[in-house]
Amino acid sequence: MNEKVYTAWFPECCAPTLITRDMADMAAFLREHGKIVCKPLHGMGGRSIFVLEQHDKNMGVVFETLTDYGRRFAIVQRYLPEIATEGDARVLLIDGEPLPYALARIPQPHDNRGNLAAGARAQVRPLSERERWLAGR
Repeated sequence: MNEKVYTAWFPECCAPTLITRDMADMAAFLREHGKIVCKPLHGMGGRSIFVLEQHDKNMGVVFETLTDYGRRFAIVQRYLPEIATEGDARVLLIDGEPLPYALARIPQPHDNRGNLAAGARAQVRPLSERERWLAGR
């Protein structure tokens, strides 16, 4: 199973997420959340990641491209503005216990992608209380 699908098991731990190939559902999700991140379900390295806001004229082409006109699944998530400055964290577990530090992946100021392969900056920092809680889930 794709690791992006596992987030569905822990909805209280992550941004609202929709996995679909239905472009109308994606548009409804955008209307509900106002700003979203869209990416292919089976992708990595920051490839084909888009941020859309309501009334974005590229909405249709982004949804068509990611889903191949409804033939492939994509993942859409509510945009989290704190990712732009704080990054997203990778927490490592050994025997179910988190290491005391996380690796934050912080996007470049001109980019929305927090992928190291796409130029994001890596920063090691102590685990936050929320990250400790998440690791215990």
